[in-house]
Amino acid sequence: IMDVTDPAKSQVVKFVPGPENTWSIQMDLHDNIMITGLEQVSRRWGGDPSKPHDEGFLIWDIKDPANPRKLGQWKTGGRGTHRNGYPGGRYVFAAAALPGYQDELLVIVDIQDPAKPVEVARWAAPGQHVAAGEKPEDGMQLHGPPIVDGNRLYLDYGGAGMFILDISDIRKPTPIGHLDFTPPFDGGIPVHSILPIKSRNLVWVNSEAIAE
Repeated sequence: IMDVTDPAKSQVVKFVPGPENTWSIQMDLHDNIMITGLEQVSRRWGGDPSKPHDEGFLIWDIKDPANPRKLGQWKTGGRGTHRNGYPGGRYVFAAAALPGYQDELLVIVDIQDPAKPVEVARWAAPGQHVAAGEKPEDGMQLHGPPIVDGNRLYLDYGGAGMFILDISDIRKPTPIGHLDFTPPFDGGIPVHSILPIKSRNLVWVNSEAIAE
């Protein structure tokens, strides 16, 4: 936690250690609530799959920014969550790795009672539900964070491209648009991050070429 009141003299005011063998590198916040993603560290970045890890996401009260207070935790039962979207209010839009699925998918979690967060919906790209016999394409994963704009939800889905969902009924996310970027883009995460600019009817998209 850094105090940047004077940018020329920014100071570290507190360090909160995360769980062992666990990434806690992705955060989102709104008003006085902060969401911290927890996921197993990839072997490529030094993680040890034989050792325990924590997973899901933590919910914090940050009314006192220098002294965050943990309110609760939601768990996936699997590898954890990567980059989660929290636009405020009662719902977290998580990029979650759940058992039975290929990599991360969308899970919408109700945190109205932060001590007892509850999944209210999930949506996976066609092919991701391997436990049901589906066969995923290479690089098919919700990288996140999902971006909410009114009743639309924009998903950056790696090798599967970009999806737009209608979330008028929060319990039944419905796909209304899809744009594939592969080919021509490949070599890692073709759709890594997205940013809708509704006033211009545009969505900015960037890739992350890590396979090279």
